[in-house]
Amino acid sequence: MSNLLPAAAFEVMGFLGVTLYLGSYAALQTGRIRGAGYTYALLNLSAAAFILASLTAEFNLWSAIIQISWIVISIVGMTRYYLLTSRARFSQEEQDLIAAWFPDLAPPDARQLLSAGTWVDADAGIQITTQGEEIGFLYFLSDGMADVSASGKPVGTLVAPSVIGELTCFDGGPASATVTLARKARYFAVDAQTLNQLCRKNPELRLHLQGSLARDTHAKLTAANQKLSAP
Repeated sequence: MSNLLPAAAFEVMGFLGVTLYLGSYAALQTGRIRGAGYTYALLNLSAAAFILASLTAEFNLWSAIIQISWIVISIVGMTRYYLLTSRARFSQEEQDLIAAWFPDLAPPDARQLLSAGTWVDADAGIQITTQGEEIGFLYFLSDGMADVSASGKPVGTLVAPSVIGELTCFDGGPASATVTLARKARYFAVDAQTLNQLCRKNPELRLHLQGSLARDTHAKLTAANQKLSAP
């Protein structure tokens, strides 16, 4: 092969390989791509293939072993991700919850999260949280309505889809308000301790959750400000 291509071609292949290695790692560290999935593995596989091809001009055994190892590891990783994704199954209400809160969450991560919690049908009048008391759960209200009160005074209403306990699910702390179901409702609940254990094992899941909950908190604050500023 080295006799069929000019020396510059091998230099270009080496350059492309290094660029892909550094570019993919930079994209990973800046959050532009995920570590789990096809993109990062495919970039690493391509980088290793280019470097390996460039070595045919000036062969180095140990460098070749490293590149072949990267290729094998990338293929194993993509195969594993494919199997996990293909085996993930979701009910219609689970699909609706994912679409509402985690549209970009990888299917294996979504399956982990949903398997860690439970779906609950609750009657009107049930208190989901009590002001000043530890919540201990993160709730996703998928159907129904809840009244929010603080110091005994009504301060708002939550209408599905909505989330409850987002401010304390990671760091703990008491509820800032009391949330009471206004009518029969259905929600998904995951224990805060279980959620934190899951997120420690899967940092990317934590990033997705924090991003989604931050957007919901922002929307709630915006709505509250608009209500307070209304005549």
